[in-house]
Amino acid sequence: MISGIDYILISNTDGKYVDKCFRDFFVKLWRTPIFDDSVSCSKENKTELYELFISKNNAMLDFHDENGFELDENGEGCIYLISSKYSKINEDLSSIVKNKLNEIECIYRYNLVLNDCWQYTLVLPATIEDSEFCKLVHEELLSILNSKS
Repeated sequence: MISGIDYILISNTDGKYVDKCFRDFFVKLWRTPIFDDSVSCSKENKTELYELFISKNNAMLDFHDENGFELDENGEGCIYLISSKYSKINEDLSSIVKNKLNEIECIYRYNLVLNDCWQYTLVLPATIEDSEFCKLVHEELLSILNSKS
């Protein structure tokens, strides 16, 4: 079953710091959340990967096993955060400008070059527009990424 809403954020904020702050947030929110995590590192290509699955309690885990990433009767659900370090991102991108008739007026091409950055994939049980809980979690991650590590 594929479920959950993915939000992808890119930042130069260190993954260890984000992991710790995100855990602290859920401890304040739920007092005794259940954390299931893994870490993998590769020195050859300088990558790090942190995976953090968070549930409020065993009842929420059972609900997740049955329903996947969905909101429970309390409007909450399990959260999954994947933090991936990239030594370099170098992407060719383009922006297309269209007129009112939906015709292409011009194309702007540019390169995005980032060093030592992190990609954060946040999997939520609903969209941030449809759930106050999901909006709160997403805003907390943004706040962490905007703070100094």
